[in-house]
Amino acid sequence: MKEHAEKFTDTERLYMKAGAELLIFDTINFLIVFTAGRLMKKSIESILFLTAFTAIRIHAGGYHADTHLKCCAGYCLVSITAVFLSGIGSPVFRYLLFAASLPSFAYILKKAPAVHPKNPLTEEEYSGNRRKAQCLALILEIASAVLLLMHSRFMIITALTMILTALLMMPLERKRER
Repeated sequence: MKEHAEKFTDTERLYMKAGAELLIFDTINFLIVFTAGRLMKKSIESILFLTAFTAIRIHAGGYHADTHLKCCAGYCLVSITAVFLSGIGSPVFRYLLFAASLPSFAYILKKAPAVHPKNPLTEEEYSGNRRKAQCLALILEIASAVLLLMHSRFMIITALTMILTALLMMPLERKRER
């Protein structure tokens, strides 16, 4: 084992360690949120939120916690809250949520990606992430509108994904303005 370890530079070992930590914490996040969803009898909602939120958040950027533990706690809190709120059956709540998702959609279109100062992007990465975030936001907003018209409870998940993504982008926008 020691012979294999000597084949890697310190930088490569650091990247491998960070990758392994990320994999472990992402797995823990998924298991916590999925288990909470199962306990609330909302497995589909938890998978839908995890998929949609992760997909757009990767490209839209936004606030990142300074430790894996804080990231895990924040991610689980946001995810479980979204899954819990998906159980609210009121049509008024759905319409209000859709109305709130519209300015969030506009914000993502205009401001994405929100770049963390500790993780700058090249111009090419910035452009690619911007296009992908805008496309995903458009897909989510169209899905929200269609699901709203179909009176589907899943609309709450798509709208919350949009709103939470925009909210998590805002702290970095304020830092950039200072």
